[in-house]
Amino acid sequence: METIEQNSHLGMGDFCALVGYSDSTVRRLELMGVVKPSRTPAGWRVFGPTDVEAVKAWREAQLNK
Repeated sequence: METIEQNSHLGMGDFCALVGYSDSTVRRLELMGVVKPSRTPAGWRVFGPTDVEAVKAWREAQLNK
């Protein structure tokens, strides 16, 4: 999995490509509280470096079950 710079923010498509999950999976991870994207005034999700790290940690936990 690639990383993003600390000041970078990604939309849904770029975030999904980066973490290797579909948009429906990322939305499910949001509902589960794994990721907490901010929202633009229009309601679009914006993901940051902490969301990437959260997905990495979640994936690792799932693999170690």
